[in-house]
Amino acid sequence: MRQWHSSTKRPVVLLNSADPGDRQATMSVRSDQHAAVDLAVRHLVDAGHRRLAMVIAPPDKSPDPERWQHFQLLSEQLGFTATAVITELSADAARVAVAAELRRASEVRPTAFIANSDYIAHAVYLAAADCGLLVPQDISVIGHDDLPTSASLSPPLTTIGVNRREIGERAAALLISTLDGPPPTARDVIVAVDLRVRSSTAPRPS
Repeated sequence: MRQWHSSTKRPVVLLNSADPGDRQATMSVRSDQHAAVDLAVRHLVDAGHRRLAMVIAPPDKSPDPERWQHFQLLSEQLGFTATAVITELSADAARVAVAAELRRASEVRPTAFIANSDYIAHAVYLAAADCGLLVPQDISVIGHDDLPTSASLSPPLTTIGVNRREIGERAAALLISTLDGPPPTARDVIVAVDLRVRSSTAPRPS
């Protein structure tokens, strides 16, 4: 991407990502990663959960490192145990990785999982079934993106809602403003998110 920008000098807008190494070469429009983690974590902590896991991609995949760092910060502030389940972004890989975590002793395994997408959250459902556990009776699950199918899962998935239309519109506006004049001052646009509570989260199991 940087090489393409260097050779063409054309503006670049990244969607749901950012390039901290070269902010002059790129612009970005992305959902609010800190707010997404805040909303999910506080919902679970308020329900009594104290052992939380985040299912994330390997460290070189953005924006998961930013989410994980904020998750760790909240762990220190709110007093819960934070576990990273690092997996490639495929349903099969995530299913195996989460199942390994769920097979730990009941007194130490996480009681709630925050996935980096609704797609991976469904893999958490499958891993729970593989281990003879129920959602949300045994573990709570929160996704990210609110895919059209997420409300049809069994149980319907609690997830972070992202306004894709606004992200697209603001990215287009950035490109157009750059083509029509000098580069905009605000080069990293953050779009608000919201928590959409359904039936995949419940109070911590006793």
